Amino acid sequence: PRTGVGRLYRTLASEAYKTLNSNGKFIVITLKSGLMKRILKNLGFTISEERITTHGGLHPHIIVAKK
Repeated sequence: PRTGVGRLYRTLASEAYKTLNSNGKFIVITLKSGLMKRILKNLGFTISEERITTHGGLHPHIIVAKK
């Protein structure tokens, strides 16, 4: 069984995809942008925007994905 952040992201993105209307947007902030983008693309999302920010010495990515 898959565990950890990957499983959490997969479940979260999958449920978002199921509940969004067509052309709906899913916005997420994460430190694991590569993992999240792979999962989103595999589920059928299109990444429409990505921004990098700084907070407390970290550089999380804000990802906007469209269904």
